Amino acid sequence: MVSADLSPDVQSMLCDAHPLLKGGRPPYAHSWNSDQIRVLGAICDTFVPSLPVEALNATFMVRTKAVDAYCSEEDVDALYRTSASDLKIPEEVAGMIFKWLKPHLVYSLGIILWLLSTRIGTLMLCGSLSFTEHFPYIQSFPKLSNHKKEQVLLGWKRSSISAFQSLFKILKSFCLWNFYATADENGENQVWKAIGFCKATMQSLQSKSIDSQQQDSGMCRSSYESVLKSRVFDADAGVKALHQFLTHVGCSPLEDLSCLVASCNNPVLNEDIGIKSDVVVVGSGSGGAVIAGALAQKGYSVLVVEKGKYFSERDLSLLEGPTIQSMYEGGGMMGTEDGGVNILAGSTLGGGSAVNWSASICTPRHVLREWAEDHGLSFFASEDYQKAMQEVCKRLGVQASVREESFQNAVLRKGCEELGYHVANIPRNAGPDHACGFCGLGCKSGEKQATTKTWLVDAAAADAVILTGCRVEKVLYNSLKDKNKKPSRIEGIQASLSDGSRLFIQAKSVVVACGSLMTPILLQKSGLQNQNIGKFLHIHPTQMVWGYFPKESGPKGRCYEGTIMTAVSEAAANWESSGYGALLEVPALLPGGFAGLMPWCSGADSKRRISRYSRTAHCIVLARDKGSGMVKVDKRGYPSIFYKLSPEDEESLKQGADKALRVLIAAGAQEIGTHHPDGEELQIKGATITEIEDYLWRVRSKSLTQVSMSLCSAHQMGSCRMGIDPSSSVVDPKGESWDVEGLFIGDTSVFPTASGVNPMITVQSIAFCTAKRVNEYLKDLSI
Repeated sequence: MVSADLSPDVQSMLCDAHPLLKGGRPPYAHSWNSDQIRVLGAICDTFVPSLPVEALNATFMVRTKAVDAYCSEEDVDALYRTSASDLKIPEEVAGMIFKWLKPHLVYSLGIILWLLSTRIGTLMLCGSLSFTEHFPYIQSFPKLSNHKKEQVLLGWKRSSISAFQSLFKILKSFCLWNFYATADENGENQVWKAIGFCKATMQSLQSKSIDSQQQDSGMCRSSYESVLKSRVFDADAGVKALHQFLTHVGCSPLEDLSCLVASCNNPVLNEDIGIKSDVVVVGSGSGGAVIAGALAQKGYSVLVVEKGKYFSERDLSLLEGPTIQSMYEGGGMMGTEDGGVNILAGSTLGGGSAVNWSASICTPRHVLREWAEDHGLSFFASEDYQKAMQEVCKRLGVQASVREESFQNAVLRKGCEELGYHVANIPRNAGPDHACGFCGLGCKSGEKQATTKTWLVDAAAADAVILTGCRVEKVLYNSLKDKNKKPSRIEGIQASLSDGSRLFIQAKSVVVACGSLMTPILLQKSGLQNQNIGKFLHIHPTQMVWGYFPKESGPKGRCYEGTIMTAVSEAAANWESSGYGALLEVPALLPGGFAGLMPWCSGADSKRRISRYSRTAHCIVLARDKGSGMVKVDKRGYPSIFYKLSPEDEESLKQGADKALRVLIAAGAQEIGTHHPDGEELQIKGATITEIEDYLWRVRSKSLTQVSMSLCSAHQMGSCRMGIDPSSSVVDPKGESWDVEGLFIGDTSVFPTASGVNPMITVQSIAFCTAKRVNEYLKDLSI
């Protein structure tokens, strides 16, 4: 991962430390006993049972087989006959539970599995369903009939007790996601062909030359990659290799650690490492990378510290299972504390920019006006901010043309045009020919201009150093305030390596850019006392609706093919009135994500739904939330996310869903539905106007606050918001902490409210301006 000038033994260590995204089972361990695993296996085989094809209704099968011409009867047979246990899913689910869930949830699940392994415990949790006609008259869960097992799971889903709803959602999501996302050592899954998921699409992307020329310069991709790699070091390679790397790239060693270590109330240890830098940037996503690139080009020594790994284009396999677990926060399994919202956030070099869907929308005028007028931040009404957006869009190569629209985007556009709804092209940081439907797993073609292709390359070219696999534990600052009550002054950071050794970096300025979930956690762990840290968290709550288009109807293509996002509708946005409503867009849903989110009503029904995967178009209803939540550090030092959907935001989602379903109908969908746990869907063919309106009325009347609802969030904002008063904000209009001089925040957490659109351009534009203010701060120090 670094220059060939390093010694062979260090290069070998670096190579061994770098995980490739490939098929096969992740090495996750668990400590459940055989009885608990037997119960978990019975639950997984209820969610994904083995079903004899000949026992299914003939009409049902004809409809299933007609979904896609790319599968044979043998493929369909494999889908229905394969159970979760056949793919060894129970062990994998157990390992993921231990790896990603919080200890109290793991403990509770273990107790429940143990109870279900006994007759008395099954009676307690399953009631009369545990009764049988023969001695001993009460059976443990694994010995119940398949029908009774399904009834138990459905009882949990429908329970008025949220703990049972959470239990159902966790086990269902983990099981189905693993079953359809898992790939073997050859990158294959035996059921993919039956659902129309074609590995050839991935292979065609993998075969694209990474040496083709960049559109905006004569430098080829391999040159971009080599510039970045020469300055990136994976800290998991160990202390010896880190010492050699830091010496090789000319970092200044810190001879006396005592001052920094004293801030941690710990003695200096032999394995501690200390270095000096002008600026430390914690996080490499859309905010941190911009600031690192801008300051490095000004001639400052810049260190970027990223806890995620760096995956070059060559490393990406585009396999959903291992990639999600390697490149997303919490392995892609994060959620709110009550389980009501699934949270997606990038955790890799490049942050969200490496795994987002390319949407590059400028901050809307009504949002800028609100931030300037209602929040007193005149900066957002300035010419400087407009110029910042222009510079950012230029650096990312943002444009809105598309050569050929994908199936899902064509559905959204056609439906909107039929109804006279607003629809427009989405600007993207990729060219018109970019047709990678897998960018949520990293852009294999290298066409998407993530920070690893832009700002981080700028930083590396200007001799910035980038440490990956390195977790920052504390921001260090002088806690003594003078008689004038001036803020504390920044001193540096303390980070930890995987072998337990500590890295101390002394800096004149520290920029925290860990994202809206992790930035407040770092500030709280560092002892900052501002009462607003972690509050005012906005998440753009999102629900999805779907329409099924048999092969002979609607636009051509399959749901995962082509550019992810090219069309957007403001039909439910309310921008001209309240400014708070919902956008209609389309998602990237690969088989695991599709299966994990879709309603589950029975094993057979689940396989029917997934069999139509390739021709099911989804529409995102993305609300600009008025309500907010909070994030705070738990006992392990990880985020606890609290969020309750407000009545206004629930209404925005319902209005948006109504319009999105009408769009799907107008585009030719033969069936429509939502991800509401009741699984209700409507067959459009033959339905009367009254029947359609009755169904839409029922959709609008259903609560979206159930724990078992599949609400999602891919945008988190506002948890360390910018303001003009320390009593209601965390940073001042310059992005500097009210409490610590020289500490800046450079990510979406500074948003005063939700942006209402995909936030990449907004956060990069704010960071572009923050970089100028850090530069001014550093200049003032030198006077």
